[in-house]
Amino acid sequence: MLGINSPREPITPEFSKKIREALWRATTGNLNAEERNAIRRGRAARKKWKIVWDAK
Repeated sequence: MLGINSPREPITPEFSKKIREALWRATTGNLNAEERNAIRRGRAARKKWKIVWDAK
């Protein structure tokens, strides 16, 4: 990432497996309950708040 000069630890194999599984579920549409709830909360927040990204 730009602007980060501190050393970072590599991710663990267990964490990378969780990421791959979540990506697979997202691409196939087989989301688990936690992921469906996160989508629902995001939609509710977008109805209440306006999000503006500022690219500087």
